[in-house]
This record gives sequence, C-alpha cells and structure tokens, in this order.
Amino acid sequence: MKHPLALLALLAAFGQAAVAEEVKLVEQKDKQQVDVLVDGQPFTSYVYWSNQKKPLLSPLRTSQGNIFTRGFPLEKVAGERTDHPHHISSWFNYGDVNGCDFWNSPPEGFDRASKVPYGAVRHKSIKSINSGNGSATLEVSSDWIMHDGSKVLQQDEQLVFRASKDLRIIDRIVTLTAQDKDAVFHDSKEGVIAIRVTRSLEEPSTKAEIFTDAAGKPTAVAKLDNTGVSGVYLSSEGKVGEKEGTSPTRPTGTTAATASSPPIRSAPRNSPRARPSSTSRSRPASPRPSASVS
Repeated sequence: MKHPLALLALLAAFGQAAVAEEVKLVEQKDKQQVDVLVDGQPFTSYVYWSNQKKPLLSPLRTSQGNIFTRGFPLEKVAGERTDHPHHISSWFNYGDVNGCDFWNSPPEGFDRASKVPYGAVRHKSIKSINSGNGSATLEVSSDWIMHDGSKVLQQDEQLVFRASKDLRIIDRIVTLTAQDKDAVFHDSKEGVIAIRVTRSLEEPSTKAEIFTDAAGKPTAVAKLDNTGVSGVYLSSEGKVGEKEGTSPTRPTGTTAATASSPPIRSAPRNSPRARPSSTSRSRPASPRPSASVS
C-alpha cells in the first residue's frame, strides 16, 4: 500500500507571544494566489503562478511589516544579489527524487543547464480556507512532476498562519504520497524547506565566491557592499564559518532545514491510505541553518 511521508515544518517565528490578532485568508484566483492578512495588513501570500516551478510563500514580512525575503527574481531591488534564480522567497522541495532535481529547477525566463533533469511541483487545488482570530488554516494539494511528465508524488499540505501583536508563525504540515512507483529521496544537500533572505540579513561578503550545487554546476557570486549587512549563521553544531565546519558551498543568505527519510513506497491507486511511515520535525528556518543548500 502507499506510505505517505508526513513532515511538520515550523517555518518562521518572530517576536514574543501577545494578544491574538485576526488572520484572514483571501483567495485571488485570477492572480493564482491566496493572500494572508493580519488585522488587514499583508503578512505573506501562498502563490502558485504558472511561470514558477513550485508554489511559494512570497514575500514574508515581520510583525512590523518589513519584508525580509529577497526580491529577485520577481523584482530587482538595489543592492541585492541576483544569483540562484530558483531561490525565491520561501519554498518546499528536494534536490534528488528518483534522479530528478526539483530544487534547482529555474523559473521561466531563466536558463540553468544541468546534466540532471529538472522536475516541477505543480499546485493542483485549494481544499479548504479557514480564517480566524489568532490563526488561519489553508489546505492545498500539489503534484510532483518528473521531467518525463509522470507524477511521482502527491503533496497534501496544511499551512497554519498564526499572529499576535509581535509574533508571526507559519506551520507547514506536509504529507507526500508516492504514486505508481517508489519515490526515493537520494542523499542531497538541497532540501527541503528554505528562505532566501534579503541582503541585510546575509553574512557580510568579503570576497567573490563560487558556489557549486549537488550536480556540480558552479554559480559565481560577486562581492557586494557590506553596509548594513550583519547576518551571522551557525551550523547545526553551533559553529560559525567555513573554518569551523560549515560547507563552503552554502550561499550566504539562504537558510534551510532538512529531514532524511526512507523511500516512500507505492501501491495500486485503490489501496487504502496508510498511516505515515515516518515523521520528522525540522527546526525553524531562522538564521541558524541546519543544512547547506545552493
């Protein structure tokens, strides 16, 4: 029978608990997005634009309304980096499922040649929308599509948006279910949940760098002005910098959390839905990344 893989990811938390505020979800079908409002002010949007290779949460804002995710490639912001166009705000996917790369798949309008075929996560449906005081819940479904057009995984997700005066939290509860064949998550440094932050939250850049993805493709990253840039990032062991153990292939300003798991087994489509075979809880994707990404 099919074995869904359930993942619970605490995406972002900012501030301290306070009085709950109204969280409202507004669906805009013509724009292919669901806006998340806190007391009438924008927090983020769940977007499933046809020119992207995965659904996004874009942009992300603090409780004061400040955007802390990078604008590129959706818009150009003075002083921001323009490398890695597949790093768009916040997303969920993986670098190697059955030999197909979902992580590095570029958005339309960008060419990223690779020896590894690209896949895409395509939004399928909005199953439910529930607004409320202190939290709102969005349930959605997506398909993981291989390079040959076949569906390897179904992603069913519950996103819970929480807010109070100085607090913003997003819980992402994701269930991945294999389809006609096993879905094998091969070892990869690229996955599964990430935020590409704005320039001011990056580590100061002291020299030009070259970052290499899991397929061996290099990306040149220029040295930029460090005025106002003060990010400090730790490895999962609490170490700072390459000399203390973090990967030299990790791009500055990208945080991610990963969870390794066994293959997701498949079965006939009419088989009953199995209970989750494994559950992993990731740490918040804050300025303390638990894995290197590119």
